Amino acid sequence: MDGIEYIKNGTSLVIFPEGTRNKGEGVMEFHAGSFKLAEKSGCRIIPMVQNNTAAALEDHLPFFKKTHTVLEFGKPIDVASMDREQKKTLAKDVQDLIEKMYEENKALV
Repeated sequence: MDGIEYIKNGTSLVIFPEGTRNKGEGVMEFHAGSFKLAEKSGCRIIPMVQNNTAAALEDHLPFFKKTHTVLEFGKPIDVASMDREQKKTLAKDVQDLIEKMYEENKALV
């Protein structure tokens, strides 16, 4: 898998575990497979949330509109130090964390 080699060679990747753009409010279900690169490469996951993106694009297609968004980076998650049971719930745990961050940042937009 090329992605694993990129990561091992120091390239950072951004992965959207929902698998598609969310055109509504909230966070859609994560695909567990999107976390395999982190598991296989041993890299850390840095959770990231951006609120109010629909106001910049989806609400005004096909035009972009200047708007206020909030972008937050969470604490790195060290997948390499996790045991097998922790890895089984990784996607759900990260989704729960991101949903919490998303909800907390709603008031800032």
